[in-house]
Amino acid sequence: MNISKEILEELYCNQDIPVKNICIKLKLSEQGMYKYLRKYNISLKHPISLNKHITKEDIKRTYNETWNIRKAAKSLNVSESWLSRHMKKENIKIKTHTERKLKRINITKEQIKNLYNKGYSSNDMAKKFNVGDYKILSLMKFYNIKRRTRKETSKFKIFQEKNTRKRNKYRKFNNRDIKKETLVDLYCDKKIIKKEISKELNISSGHLNKLMKKYNIKNIIRTGLDSPFFKGDKFERDGRKRIWMPKHHRACGGYVFNQIVVMENMLGRKIKKGEITHHKNGIASDDRPENLQLIKSRSEHSRLHALFGGKNVKGDEIIK
Repeated sequence: MNISKEILEELYCNQDIPVKNICIKLKLSEQGMYKYLRKYNISLKHPISLNKHITKEDIKRTYNETWNIRKAAKSLNVSESWLSRHMKKENIKIKTHTERKLKRINITKEQIKNLYNKGYSSNDMAKKFNVGDYKILSLMKFYNIKRRTRKETSKFKIFQEKNTRKRNKYRKFNNRDIKKETLVDLYCDKKIIKKEISKELNISSGHLNKLMKKYNIKNIIRTGLDSPFFKGDKFERDGRKRIWMPKHHRACGGYVFNQIVVMENMLGRKIKKGEITHHKNGIASDDRPENLQLIKSRSEHSRLHALFGGKNVKGDEIIK
């Protein structure tokens, strides 16, 4: 495709169209465009000289419309780097990411100010505009709306009505006369947790604590079987069972392995240090007396496992 010198001079020199736009218009690559310019001895222009006609007011106007450098650069037919550089030179403030994000929310300064002066909280405004609480607070910061103190909020009627509603809720239940006998029966005898007692009596947890102080009912620290959170026996990954026996001589954290208890009942004595209970069939969860076997040492136990792989083992050294 041959392009004449006259067309290039008209577009590039007279109309001051950038190289990129000429390439799009003539369906050329940039390399091909520069070849033609060298061929016809057309002197290249510096990008700044092309954009001499763009003033500070034009940049300000286009940027304030979009708040986006990319879109402003497209409308002015310049590169993003050129625009950002000139904005810094002319002291035009580039908006931050949060400021651009807040502009998308269609909530004006006047709307927030009017509601805030009426006594609305940030939470109430968020519910009204169907946005998050943090967005309202950030908008207030962005619009330079001064936040009020707690004393100032207490003067508004909306705040006073809210507090009266909350007080009336608890007054219905907290003014009831609850006897000492009922609390002792629930907390001490039946061993019910405070949370469940407050639900049953329809009172707040704070009021329950006050009543307990009034009647001199001390807090009971419940552990083990007495604890309401006790879940019973525990099981290891390999299937071994652990029973709750905190007073046992082999107890660890209040729990003992079931195989030890069964073996001690069979022997009628305590298992000594170093002695090990072994499962004959290799199943760790099978604690039947026929399946259990007492071995002298740990080394003998490991030897048996190495020889037979823990299945159908018949040990030689058995203590009776």
